[in-house]
Formats: sequence, C-alpha cells, structure tokens
Amino acid sequence: MKKQDAKKEKEEETMKKQDAQKKKEEETMKKQDAQKKKEEETMKKQDAQKKKDEEKMKKQDAQKKREEETMKKQDAQKKKEEETMKKQDAQKEEEEETMKKQDAKKKKEEERLLRTTLNALRIKMKDKAKAAAVINDLISDIMEHLKKNTVCFKDVQQKLGTGSYYENLKIADPDEFDVMMPMPVDRAEIKPFKEDGAFYSVGLKRGNNPLKRFQQEGSSHLSASEMLQDFREEVKKCVKKLKSLEVLPDVEVPPDVEVTRKKRACPAV
Repeated sequence: MKKQDAKKEKEEETMKKQDAQKKKEEETMKKQDAQKKKEEETMKKQDAQKKKDEEKMKKQDAQKKREEETMKKQDAQKKKEEETMKKQDAQKEEEEETMKKQDAKKKKEEERLLRTTLNALRIKMKDKAKAAAVINDLISDIMEHLKKNTVCFKDVQQKLGTGSYYENLKIADPDEFDVMMPMPVDRAEIKPFKEDGAFYSVGLKRGNNPLKRFQQEGSSHLSASEMLQDFREEVKKCVKKLKSLEVLPDVEVPPDVEVTRKKRACPAV
C-alpha cells in the first residue's frame, strides 16, 4: 500500500510538474502570441505608414507634374509673347521707315513748292530795271521842280530810299517805293511827342531857314501837317506837268502818272 501510495504520490507530483510545465508552455505561447500580435500590429502600422507615404509621394509627383505643365504653358506663353513683340517691333520699324519716306517726300515737295513760290515772287531784273527807271526819273523831276519853283523846299537833297524795295525784301511786283527827301537845317530841337517814344516834334533853334514858315504860332516847333500839305501840292503840280518820262529805250512806261487820294493819318504824300 505504501508503495502504491508513494507511486501514486509520485505520479501526482509528475502530473503537477507536467501541469506546471504545460501551464508554463501555455504562458510562453500566450507571450509568443502577444508578441506575434504586437509584431503584426507593428507591421500593419508600418504598412499603413508605407501606404500613406506612397500616397503622399503620388500627390507630390502629381503636384510636380502639374507645376511642370504650368511652367511649360508659361514658357509657351512667354515665347508667344516674345514672338508677338518681335512682330510688333518689326511692324513699328516698317511704319517708321514708311513715315521717314513720307516725311522725306513731303519735305522734298515742300522744298520744290518753296522754290517755285520764291521764283514766282522774285522780282525779275527786267521789271526791276523798268520800275527803277520810272521812279528815278520821277523823283529827279520832282526834285528839279522843288529846287526851281519853291522857296521852302529849294534846299531838298538827294533822296533816301527806305522800305522793302531798297532793302531787297520786296516780292512779286515792284509796285511800292518809300522815298524820303531830306531838308538841311543848321540846328534842330527834337523832343518826344508822347511818352512811348514813337513820335517826335522838331523845332528850329536858329538861322533863317525857309522852313520857318511852318513854325507853329508861339513855338519853334514845325507843323508836320502844314509841311506835308504844301509838299503834296508841289508834287501834284510837278506830276500834272509830266507828259512822259525818259527811260531805257527798251522799257515801256505807263502813259500817265498821278497822285492818289491821301490816306487818313498817313505821313506819306
């Protein structure tokens, strides 16, 4: 009985050891399963992260591709604009050349027109000689008349030519001549007539000059209107006697010379 009990006890101990071993193995298996499960979770997380990274890479590649497409479009647009600018510059240069040619043509036409106009306005030498002969002979006759038939104007001196004709500025026709006939005096008193300095009064200071008859009453100043009136009357007398003028043989002279109506406020005869 003792041997059986000892055997039985030994078997129970063996069973306990086996149960403990089995329990230990189960614990080890549980730990291994937990470790395996943990590793699987880690793998899942790594796979998820990898998948996430791959998605991110795809998005980045897609973004990069879109940016490259945008750059290509911008380069194409820039190239197109450069081509347009080149065409516009070429068009502008062509227009400038056309404008230059038009300006040159216009300038040439204006110069031609100006030369034609100047040639038309230039007094011909024949007309100038004819006019000079008429005027010179007429002035000579008037001066001779003044010297021989007047007292106040007998000391008249050689004419002074003034104005556009004598300054070579007359154009078109020699039909206007400004002539001044100086009268000598010993001493004259000249004073401004107005503050603007445009007009002056002239007076005789001494001497027995025949112009004294034109002195204003109570003053030594000469009356310009009286002098002009008398001078005009003498010119009219001289012209009235003229029948013809001695001029160059090949120059035709107008048959009549007359004194026109005096213009108001005009200092000329």
